Amino acid sequence: MLETVGLSKTYDNGVEALINLHLRVDNGQLYCLVGPNGAGKSTTISLFLNYIAPTAGAAFVDQISVSDQPLHTRRRLAYVPEQVALYGALSARQNLTFFARLAGHTGQIDYDGILDTVGLGAAVLRRRVQTFSKGMKQRLALAIAVAKGARNLVLDEPTSGLDPRAAADFLKLLARLRETGHAILISSHDLFHVREIADSVGIMRGGTLCAQVTASELSRTDLHSLYMDAVAQ
Repeated sequence: MLETVGLSKTYDNGVEALINLHLRVDNGQLYCLVGPNGAGKSTTISLFLNYIAPTAGAAFVDQISVSDQPLHTRRRLAYVPEQVALYGALSARQNLTFFARLAGHTGQIDYDGILDTVGLGAAVLRRRVQTFSKGMKQRLALAIAVAKGARNLVLDEPTSGLDPRAAADFLKLLARLRETGHAILISSHDLFHVREIADSVGIMRGGTLCAQVTASELSRTDLHSLYMDAVAQ
């Protein structure tokens, strides 16, 4: 479970990047944050990861305060950035092994099962990652997150740079992980696919959450018009 309560961040130069954010992503839910650049999406993610400290309020992972117990919450959270940092000269298996060990995983790793979960066949296990397309690298990054064993996933613009088919396929993978009980928070500009998979969508502008739409409301709401109206105010 991922949650923020009154979460705020003001930088030293006086910029209010996030203002009194309240959101909650329960296990088995997928929540999408959308908004223009500078809306506060990346700041929200950075606060969950404890990259920066909040000015007020708190972020929680499984009801544990990120600020109070950052190492404990980090073990319960996996992060997939927009630009995936993998070792191109290493194989998919070697990357999986390295990052799983780095995360403290000491048991046996079901490589085939994990790769199947993210839609990569076992045939790619020994291929060097430098031969992968961006979509394959995103899937491998997701495999690394799954191997970590965290039940909470945070992804920053995971479909950026992917063609429409690859983007749709990747988001379907996230929907599958949601069905296994993961709590998933993503930031995205991809309104078309967001509408298809999200349980809830939060629209941000100027550091504030200016609108929230649930899945049932999405079915009868023109998300694009709602987004344009919200960010234009």
